[in-house]
Amino acid sequence: MTARRHILLTLLALCAFATAAQAQLVFTPDTWDFGTIRETDGRVSHTFTGVNRGDSPLVILDVVTTCGCTVPDFSKKPILPGEKTQITVTYDPANRPGSFTKELWVYSSEKRKIATLTVQGSVIPRQKTVEELYPVDAGGGLR
Repeated sequence: MTARRHILLTLLALCAFATAAQAQLVFTPDTWDFGTIRETDGRVSHTFTGVNRGDSPLVILDVVTTCGCTVPDFSKKPILPGEKTQITVTYDPANRPGSFTKELWVYSSEKRKIATLTVQGSVIPRQKTVEELYPVDAGGGLR
């Protein structure tokens, strides 16, 4: 029984050291509220700044979004411990009236999710044309 305990404690200690050595990317804040925006004003952007709080360099491999209306822009340059990096998120409100919450997942070169960013807000819809409201032409100008 004692040998099992020693093996278990050794495995737990190795796991603790392995997670401590992994890179950490911390964004403060990790959520941005655009507030109320008008659909007619077009795209809005916000830049998140993150710091590598780990003890090893990391590379942002990919940033995955929940919608094609949200586009990230980031660098694949290595981020050394203590260095900062930026991810610019652009949201397109076209044809998306109402409130929105979109998440972005940041993946590192270790192929694991290291951060989650969120953008949110509310879109005031534009006034639609008669053709948009009634897309079927019944003939003679009737819709």
